[in-house]
Amino acid sequence: MRPDTGLREYLTNARFDYEYVDVDRDDEAKRFVLAMNDGYLRFPIVVVQHRVVTLPTVAILKRLLEEYGLQPETQTARQSKRSATARAR
Repeated sequence: MRPDTGLREYLTNARFDYEYVDVDRDDEAKRFVLAMNDGYLRFPIVVVQHRVVTLPTVAILKRLLEEYGLQPETQTARQSKRSATARAR
């Protein structure tokens, strides 16, 4: 199991909107990870409101999200976002 699997599982199950980037497929992301870790590829890296945390546990991620007052996206918000996207097309 990859070290980021628990974090992704938590974010998905808690219904947080997040972006997952695969450094094997995204050179810019790979450069970012290297820059944040003194030239080493260490995973996972989580960025919350411009704060970069390397190798967080789910507990640390939860604390960080609470610290910034971030809440999971509600179903109503997701539906509104989809409606707005559909109208924009």
